[in-house]
Parts: sequence; structure tokens; C-alpha cells
Amino acid sequence: MWRSMLLVMFLLNQSVVYAETLVLGVYPYLNISEVLQRFDPLANYLSNALNVPVEISMSHDYSEHIELVGQDFLDIAYLGPVSYVNLLEKYAPKILLGRVEVKGNNKYRGAIIVRSNSPIHTLTDLKHKTFAFGDPKSTMSHIMPHYMLLRAGIYDHDLAGHDFLGNHESVALSVLLGQYDAGAVKASVARKYAKNNLRVLQWTPYVSEHVFVMRPSLDQETQDKIKQAFVEAGQPEYLPVLTSIKSTITGFEAAQASDYDNLREILATLRQANIIE
Repeated sequence: MWRSMLLVMFLLNQSVVYAETLVLGVYPYLNISEVLQRFDPLANYLSNALNVPVEISMSHDYSEHIELVGQDFLDIAYLGPVSYVNLLEKYAPKILLGRVEVKGNNKYRGAIIVRSNSPIHTLTDLKHKTFAFGDPKSTMSHIMPHYMLLRAGIYDHDLAGHDFLGNHESVALSVLLGQYDAGAVKASVARKYAKNNLRVLQWTPYVSEHVFVMRPSLDQETQDKIKQAFVEAGQPEYLPVLTSIKSTITGFEAAQASDYDNLREILATLRQANIIE
């Protein structure tokens, strides 16, 4: 169930404590109905493992999600790589439960896409063209592609225009409909729309996969149970609770902050160029 009231109380810093319920926070990379559908098996699994109700909450945008995690308003949270690095830079450390494996890999990439019949064949061809990004905090629909454009010598003023559309699906559809010449999406969305007259112009560099974290202020017994539950979630018996999130997830493994060092460097490059704050 969607518990917006719980988040409102958190944001208003009320002294209401829902000790009988844990909140699993997800960033808005898809629409709310899809997020709830994909994460519901995990929430149910955690509820059974912890013997405590676990409810799903989706933030309005990436920035709000980082803030809610950073200020310990979410008990467990799912984060993309950039959001995780931004979290580390802005807030006190959270407990890193681990990262997902996808098709046996702990790293992933995205893509810059164009229509199949587009005359654009290289990154430099994007000069004086329009570009669709997803959310400004998104790893694959903004950070990585903007870094690629910068490395290709293309600055914002070299584009005919660019906009942030919020999520990967909106980007793909806007490019498909001809509203933008190119856009940036995660790999699964690029592959999904390849059959609908979109093609990959160039793949992004790889970065470490998505993570789950939990707030350190949880009692030790609850922390131990959550850690054990995620370890077991990566085993074949319980893996469907993760494949519901993404069908290609093949496991769950331990991770450390240093796994994201290359992304820190990319973010530093973009900040130096005044592309991000």
C-alpha cells in the first residue's frame, strides 16, 4: 500500500514513530504502479523474514529520495549508483546491504539512443540537435550521457536544446515520436524499444550496480535480520523476490563504497565543467 501520509509525517518531522512498520523506499525510475508491482514481492518477503510489516514508498523525484534516505526517514532503500554516491557525499554513512547482480555482472551501462532512420551516427553529430535526459540525478539517463557528450566536446550550448523528462520510458517515447533527436536511457529500455525503430548510438561506460542500504539507527536485532534476509534473497530459493524488480537479476552480493570510485571521478569532472552542482 502507498503510505504518503507516513512520508508527510516524516517530512514534517513529527514525533510519530511507526515501530510496527518498516518502510522500503524506491526512487521514481518508473511510474508508481510499476514500482509497486515490482517491489511488492520483496516487501512481502521482508515482512515474513522480519515478522514486521514492510511497506513500499516511492519518492517524488531523485533528490527527495536521497534526502529521505540521508535523513533516516526510510528504513531500507533502493538506490542507483549516482544517488548512492551523492548520498555518501552529503550525509552520514548508511549501512550498505549490497548490490544486485544482473546476468552474473555487478556492473551495468546505459545508452544514448536515436531513431533507427536518424542521420545521427556519432556523438559529434549531436551538435545542434535536441536531446532528452531523464532525471537530473539519474545515472544512465543524465550523468553518464552528459559525461560522454562532454568527452566528445559537446557542451550544452552546442545542442539545439535539451530537457529533463523525468524517467527512462518518457525519454524513449519522446525520441521515438520525434520530439527529440536523441536521448539517454538504461540498457533494458534501449533494448525494449530497439524493435520499435530506436537504435543505440553509443553505450555508456560501465558503473557498479544498484544498491540497497538501511538506516543505521535501527536496533541491532532488526539490522541483523535485514542483512540476513538480503543474503538469502540472492539464493535460488528466494531469488524471485529480486527478479520481480528486474527479470535479469541473478544474485545479490556484498559491496563497498570504493566500488563506486570511478563514478565519483565522473561526477567530479561534470562538476568542474559546471554541468552539475
